Amino acid sequence: MSASSDEPQEPSGQPGDVPLDALREFMREQVEERSLREVAGEVGIGKDAVRSFAEGDARPYSQTVQKVREWYVREVHAAHREHGQPPVRPYAPLGT
Repeated sequence: MSASSDEPQEPSGQPGDVPLDALREFMREQVEERSLREVAGEVGIGKDAVRSFAEGDARPYSQTVQKVREWYVREVHAAHREHGQPPVRPYAPLGT
């Protein structure tokens, strides 16, 4: 039997698979679409940390990166459920 359409496509959707530049870009987009405060609440970090992370001001703490990666995967999977799109954000073009 073929794989379920609910399963993530490559990349695997694991938090560690998402490049830092893609996370920063995604966070900037989300802050622009919604608000700094809303994104900070969803990620579980302060709004100043969101701003600093999105702008790439400094090397983020590993715990912050982990929280952002987990939030990213949750957001992508939520978009999949809502819109019926594959649960993968096309971040590959960042490396090209």
